[in-house]
Amino acid sequence: MLAANMETAVNILWDARPLVGERVLVIGAGVVGLLAAALLARIPGLDPVVCDLDPGRAALVAALGARFCRPDDAPEGRDLIIHASADPAGLRLALARAGFEGRIIEASWYGDREAALPLGEGFHARRLSILSSQVGQVAPAMRGRRSHAERLALALALLEDARLDALLGPPVRFEDLPGALPALLGAGAPPLPRRHLYIECGIDVQPDGLRPHHDRP
Repeated sequence: MLAANMETAVNILWDARPLVGERVLVIGAGVVGLLAAALLARIPGLDPVVCDLDPGRAALVAALGARFCRPDDAPEGRDLIIHASADPAGLRLALARAGFEGRIIEASWYGDREAALPLGEGFHARRLSILSSQVGQVAPAMRGRRSHAERLALALALLEDARLDALLGPPVRFEDLPGALPALLGAGAPPLPRRHLYIECGIDVQPDGLRPHHDRP
């Protein structure tokens, strides 16, 4: 299911507060980065660029309404950068590509790893800012006005977009799942950022509850 990832992307945009006409860069073409880019692409006047090491994701990025680039070709002078690569090198790239008073939204999770950053270079001269975004709390821009449940409902509504089907893996029946997992999640799996399975087990998950399948064998 993409619901949890879309909820994270919604929270990222609430933290980022993108403005019409801003120059935006998303670093990391995983599912969260791609969903954030898809939402940004819906805002008039934005032309989001998604940066990733894997050129095989270029078509997927284009299908979501954004442009793809490799790290060496990442554009400079960005007003807003969303970092979702979970790699300190990506955050360092964000610092290098941010323009004057650029905002960097850190959406990655590092666990117990350290991230070494060049804060002695242009960080102060360009008045850059780094803001942590974490889905456990509703972003301050909407806190007190939207509950966790309302944020999830919004995420589910935003998933009603046929372009996002590109992020879904093939349908798998529940009884076939044990035998199918090695091929879907192994090293030889197709190059999607992450495999999301729709498991046919007799029910549909809908925003207003669970509904049984009456038309499936």
